Amino acid sequence: MIYFLHPSKDSSIGGIESIIYEMVKYASNSNVDIGVIDYINSPLVKRLLCSKIEFKHVVIKSDLFDSIEFEHDDNDVVVIFNNSVKILPFRVKIDIKVLVWDVYYPYWFSGYNKIFNKCNANRFFSFMIEKDGLLTMDEHLLEYTEEKFNFSIPVIPPPLSQTQFKNGNDFQSRKICYIGRCEKWKNVPLSNFIIDCYSKFGSNFVLDIFTDDMDCMKDDLEDLIGANFPKCTIHFYSGLLGASLFEKVKGYDFGLAMGMSALTLADLEVPILLIDSTYDKKKLSDYKYRWLGESDRKFDVGTSLDRPINSRYVGGSLDLKIEELALSRAEIVEMNSVLLMRFSPGSVFKELLICADSTVLYSRDFAKLYTGLRGAFNYVLLSLKRRFVGSAYHW
Repeated sequence: MIYFLHPSKDSSIGGIESIIYEMVKYASNSNVDIGVIDYINSPLVKRLLCSKIEFKHVVIKSDLFDSIEFEHDDNDVVVIFNNSVKILPFRVKIDIKVLVWDVYYPYWFSGYNKIFNKCNANRFFSFMIEKDGLLTMDEHLLEYTEEKFNFSIPVIPPPLSQTQFKNGNDFQSRKICYIGRCEKWKNVPLSNFIIDCYSKFGSNFVLDIFTDDMDCMKDDLEDLIGANFPKCTIHFYSGLLGASLFEKVKGYDFGLAMGMSALTLADLEVPILLIDSTYDKKKLSDYKYRWLGESDRKFDVGTSLDRPINSRYVGGSLDLKIEELALSRAEIVEMNSVLLMRFSPGSVFKELLICADSTVLYSRDFAKLYTGLRGAFNYVLLSLKRRFVGSAYHW
């Protein structure tokens, strides 16, 4: 049996929660036992219950120092994601097989090499590979493991249920949509796009932003864009999920997104420009845009400019992409369809089961991150941060 572990007390549904939702829904509909380890009132659990999806719920107590313990079989596997690696030794006190599904490869470098002794972090990274306990969502981490460790890891893309909703062909020129949570590393490249649009179109464009927090997004963009922000026509929408979101996506010239949001818009047949994450506005100077699918990677929905590996795609200026859209709109939308063939929940779940059957990485192994004097210091430091800092060191 597979259990998904990505606890959250936040009110929003992000990309990882959407992935788990699709996997649990598919398993439940296929009469396969599946579990979720999460808080009783998490947004993911609420969404699953509202959808009447059957799953085993292992409830996490709100006290950050309560142990997670439940009965399990020898072949059961807990699937976790990047940000749970550091917390696992604090909460999971049973010895169970673990599979780490990478969703954002810079996390290993910007996060773990800062939190832990770099030697410990690198040793554990190679240990996960040796134990067949690491897989990735796109090719960026695969490239790193091949380059640094001369080792390949499985690439399993995120699942996506196709919808009957479509953007349609009756689109309005220069009407643009964006889907994404209010996060600094997303808002910086979004603000750069808005500045590029203003430089090209002046005030003659409309941008609809679908996000989790309208006030946060508006304040952040106003700060990042500056004096030209009031001159741009930007509409903000929040709290929309599933069909309530899809039915709003109508008549757009093109869209902008990264990650799962890019795939969602692709399924709605919106031509998609990818944006890459960064905290640094300077790295967006002369930024090159690319269409979703415009890459020789198997799967690329945006990378990190803060931790680039390489750039195996042909990008271009916004001017060039607008020209391509005018000349080849049907071909750009077709790239979406070709790409999405890999993302059916059934195909993804079957691949995940194969990886779950292969892993010999156990929850006890994660204590290796805290070995030695430096490791012990980091354990104490992270314990204090979990107690006093809050959400950044959740569950």
